[in-house]
Parts: sequence; structure tokens; C-alpha cells
Amino acid sequence: MTLSNSLIIRKNTFSLSQWFWFAFFASLILKIYLAYLVPITGDEAEYIGWAQQLQGGYYDHPPMIAWILHPFILFSTSNICARFLQIITANFIAVLMYLGFRSLDREKAYGIALLYLISPISLFNITILTDTPLVLFSFLGIFCLFLAEKDNFRFYYYALSGVFLGCAYLSKYLMFPLALCVFIYFLTATNIPRRLLKGCLVILGALPFFIQNIVWNYSHDWVNFLFNLELRNKNSHFTALHLVTYIAFLFYMFSPFVIIAIVKRYRTCLTLLHKKPYRLLTLSALLPLLFYAVLAFVKKIGLHWVFCAYPFLFMLLFGVLHTSTIRRYARWMFYYTGFQLIIALAVFHVPLSFWQTKPYFPKINWFLNYEQIEPVLQPYLDQQFILLTPSYAQSYLLTYKQNKTAAVWGVGTVHGRQDDLSNDFKQFNQKNMVIVDLDRKLSSLSVAPYFVRYTVLERNLNGMPYRLIIGYGFNYAHYRATVLKAIYLTYYQVPAFLPRGEFYYKNKYQF
Repeated sequence: MTLSNSLIIRKNTFSLSQWFWFAFFASLILKIYLAYLVPITGDEAEYIGWAQQLQGGYYDHPPMIAWILHPFILFSTSNICARFLQIITANFIAVLMYLGFRSLDREKAYGIALLYLISPISLFNITILTDTPLVLFSFLGIFCLFLAEKDNFRFYYYALSGVFLGCAYLSKYLMFPLALCVFIYFLTATNIPRRLLKGCLVILGALPFFIQNIVWNYSHDWVNFLFNLELRNKNSHFTALHLVTYIAFLFYMFSPFVIIAIVKRYRTCLTLLHKKPYRLLTLSALLPLLFYAVLAFVKKIGLHWVFCAYPFLFMLLFGVLHTSTIRRYARWMFYYTGFQLIIALAVFHVPLSFWQTKPYFPKINWFLNYEQIEPVLQPYLDQQFILLTPSYAQSYLLTYKQNKTAAVWGVGTVHGRQDDLSNDFKQFNQKNMVIVDLDRKLSSLSVAPYFVRYTVLERNLNGMPYRLIIGYGFNYAHYRATVLKAIYLTYYQVPAFLPRGEFYYKNKYQF
């Protein structure tokens, strides 16, 4: 064998296709381990609770997260079962990326899919989020539309695209920029008769999901819309710092070299707007990022806000980069993500004692060890005490482990107000209660008016003091006149221009 033949064999031994399938299975194993290692968070416990009580909608979000999570927790609510959809979503999307591009360039298609698969968000995001169905269905909606345009009008792909985009709408309203992309895509199409037909097929597919959400909000004080469009945006204000933070997020999420590659080749990206299948990908990749860049001047943009556009920027690279460059970027991405993985694993294996002197120790301690509070609470639960905490996250974590509803005490915050819909404090009148006060912020004076008598017990969780407030004979009338009335006036004032099918919260407590 000659030296040149040997080098060719060595080069072919490490093809992008082989690296992709190795990364595919290795990432699954790694994510299963991470899902097992990281305890369930408060938000995750909330979504698990929703999935155990299916409804047509929820206070914070549309219902898709509960609907899609439900079959995964039918037999077990363990970390891996509850997170299984999140574990496989990025891998599933990566395979579809390859299938979508393989007829154009098989090796490059594997490279793009590999680059996405080993990126930080794809590899580390193992927690249950409302963004999970959002990313999945947003991708499927745009991907079906991409296939329909690429294969010259297969009408069922357009209808299917609408169905998936409708599911994305029922996942989270952050899919709006992608809906805007689809609208602009059809608006700027050159074939007018076909443009109308294609657009109508997409709309017909999505329409039932839109109607369902409108009907539910109409009969539930429009809580979804009030929360997402008004209540959570009350403190928004202009500041350039939000934009700087947003740009930093983009560099982290996609990696510096991917962002720099897109910026350096922006002219190539613009030329892709004139190529039918690439035009859709270019809009889906760049328009949401630009939309949130403008919004960042007045609103703090979370890392997860751009998840729905995340796969499309990698797909855009297919029309921008050569295969050799993609191969090099995949190697860089391996080092970039691998370094972060080492740090993450080290942090989760650090002994708890390391954090004891840190100011955030109480939150870490509770997050890792909240199960240890169960023996302390059990005697009260056996006596049918009502379990409460002042925090929705803490309440849902206790509900998740105790398999007994933990209500939220007090007015609370704008977030996590599903408790307003799920629990009825009229049913607690004259009942006994045990309130877990993790932050020790509830004073004796603040709880005294609501009970015939009460006891405050000091307890300790791995060196962290917390309180149990044992209340006897809950005074519902006084709680209604103070706390529940404050909740009503703060969170359930629906604008007059919105029609209402039912004054849900007002009628519930007869205000």
C-alpha cells in the first residue's frame, strides 16, 4: 500500500457521517446521565403537575407542555421519564436536518446536523421547558414548509406545516416571530395564485389550535394574554444593557465562530433570500434574532427566547459554508461544548459543604435536598393538614414529591399563578395548615390574623434554618378580604375592550 492510499484511508476513516452517528448515541447517553444527575426544578415540577391534571390551558402558558408531557409520566414521574422528550428532541431534529439536505450534499448535511447536535443548547438542555414543544413543533412546521417548497408543491406538507405551527402556538407565544417569517415568506412570493393557496393551507392547519386557545382564554379572564403581554412587561424600560446581554447570549448559544461566520458572510446570506427553499430558512434564522434584538432595547431577553430559531441558523450554514469549513467548525464545537461539559460535571459533583459559605446556599440546599423535609411534614399530612409555601416553585416541588397538593400562601408574584385556578381557599375554611417558610420571611404578625391559634417551629436542613408555621382554624373570610382581594385587583383586571365569557376569579370568590 502506498503512502497516498494510506492517507486517503485514514482520512475516510473519520467521515462526518461516522462522527455524526457516534455523537448521536454518545449525546443520548450523556443526556440521560445528566437528566438523572440534575434534580427536578420548580418549573419542571409545575409542568409535571399540569400534565397530571390536563386542562385546556394554564395561567402562565398555553396547554401543549402538559398535553405532550402527559404520556411520558403515565407510569413514572422519575427524572428520565419526565425529561425523555427533552432528551431526544435535539437528536430527532438533527436527523431531520440531515434528511432535508442529503439530496443536495450528503456529507455537508451530516456536518450541519453534527454541528447542531453537539452545540451547547442541544447537549445541555435536559430540563422540561415550555420551550421543548415550542422548539419541536416550530422546527417541524418550518421543516414541512421547507420540504413542500423544495419538492415543488406537495399540498399535504403545507397543511401539515400549519398543524405543527398551530401546536407551536399552543406551546408558547414566542413562536410569533416564526409566524411572521411565514407571513413574509408568502407575502413576497412571486407566484400569486399558488401563494394564496399555499398560505390558506397553512392557515387551515393552524386555525383549530388558535380557536381553542381563544375560547379557553375567553372563559378564563384572558389570563394567558394578560400574563404574557401585560403583567410580565410592566417594568420594561429602555436600556442598551439589555441589547449587550442579548448579543452575549447569541455568542454563547451558537458559539463565537458560528456568529462570526454569519456576520462575515452576510452578503451570501442575503443572496439566499432569492433562492426558494433557502429563503425560508434565511428568514426563519435571522428575522427572529433581529426581532428580539430590537425588542432588547426595552425588554430583557431571556436565553430561551430564541430557542425556536436555534436550529435554523445552523441550517442556514448549509448554504453559506463549504464542507471543509463545517468539518473544522464541528471540531471547534466539540472543544467549545466539551470544556463547558467538564465545568458542569465538576459543579454538580462538588460536595454541598463547599457552598455553605455562599449567599445562595439556601437555594442550592433546597434544590438538592428538598426531599429530606418529607419526614418533618408527614405527621401533619397524616392529620389532614393543608400544606402550603409562600413560593409557587417550592409548592410544586413539594407536590411533586409528596404527591399531595401544596398551595401557595399569600399574594405571590406574577409568575406561577396556576394555583389561583387549581386551589379554592373556600374549601380550606376552618382547616388546619402547615406552612413551610424556607426564607423565614413570614412574621408572626403577618399570619396571626388568619388562624385561631398558631405555632412557629424552627427547623434545620443541612445547616440551613427554616420555619414551619402550624396554623389551626384557618379564617377564610379574613384571607378573602385581604389576600385574595389583593390578588384579584392586581392580576385579574381585564381590559374593558376584551369580551369575557365568565368572570372566573371574581365569581370564584364572589367579589
